[in-house]
Amino acid sequence: MYYTVNLKKIEQERSNIIITFISYPYLGPHDTIGIDEITFKADHMGNIKLEEFKHIKSYHLPDNLKFLEKKVVPGKYE
Repeated sequence: MYYTVNLKKIEQERSNIIITFISYPYLGPHDTIGIDEITFKADHMGNIKLEEFKHIKSYHLPDNLKFLEKKVVPGKYE
């Protein structure tokens, strides 16, 4: 579930609308585990297509959730 998202950009390209947002995926009730940037394209017929998915940053899991970690995801950590 992605409860926290921020709208980054909405633009029109010919007859398509391109929507980019920043998402903060989480584990448990409130443990954010990273930042993702997701871009979708919607056409005038209502077709929606994922254009791009970027994993921007990862956060280390708290000690009580370390058992869920299978392997470290490459990339930036804070």
